[in-house]
Amino acid sequence: MSLSRRQLLFGRLFGAEPSVEAQAPQIQLDDLLARARRRAPWEQPSSTRPPVAGHKARILVFDCLAHQGSPCSSCAEHCPEPDAIVLDARQRPSVNLGACTGCGRCAEACPAPRTAIAIGPEAR
Repeated sequence: MSLSRRQLLFGRLFGAEPSVEAQAPQIQLDDLLARARRRAPWEQPSSTRPPVAGHKARILVFDCLAHQGSPCSSCAEHCPEPDAIVLDARQRPSVNLGACTGCGRCAEACPAPRTAIAIGPEAR
């Protein structure tokens, strides 16, 4: 059974609940949108999984607030390894791959709308 737009609007205006069949497409759409909003595995905070040998942090410059001109040094402040994340003269972070252990604390501390630090295998 399918409801027309008029029947659906009429029901909403006058308090009738739409049937389960009418709600099914919306439930499927909500499920698809929720899946689309999930982060990729390499964008997940590292505290949910143990550090993997050979994984390092990468700065995603298009998402990084400091690289876009806003003052930010959260990743360097929260990094437990000395000199793993260094700031240049314009206060933009970069990762010292020799000192980075891939623990992910910098990614967890990143205040950017989309986390600007990805933890993954070191590029060779």
